Amino acid sequence: MDRRNFIFNSISLAAGSLGLSMYLSACGTQKQVQASNKSGLITLPLQSFKNEKGEYREMVSVNAEGVPYVIFVFRKTESEFTALKGMCTHNACDLNPVQTGLDCPCHGSRFNKEGTVLNGPASKNLTRYFTSVSGNDLLINLNKVIP
Repeated sequence: MDRRNFIFNSISLAAGSLGLSMYLSACGTQKQVQASNKSGLITLPLQSFKNEKGEYREMVSVNAEGVPYVIFVFRKTESEFTALKGMCTHNACDLNPVQTGLDCPCHGSRFNKEGTVLNGPASKNLTRYFTSVSGNDLLINLNKVIP
């Protein structure tokens, strides 16, 4: 490995470690969940929002079958949720959850829990998907985007 690659890899590792520690401290109640996806309709059990003590988490990150990005779902009330595409609108970098919403580790863009840009360089809000509750499940419709 040459010096340039060594420095780049070292900086990347340090930045990743910092991002992970910020993520863990800011989102201690966050959980990663696998979910089914049938023709763009993701089904997520509402139980996914409960922790081991039966308390509700504010957010879960969803990995859905056939979806190449994470979907961050914020719980507002028992029946109100916000589902956001976890990819920055500036350069398509994967976003990291933080206490105030989502941050882009690539260029510093920040988004609130509704997907609105707080500071750039991103100038477009995050893609926000229609959600509904059906029985004990949260449905996220990837075919229906909220403007």
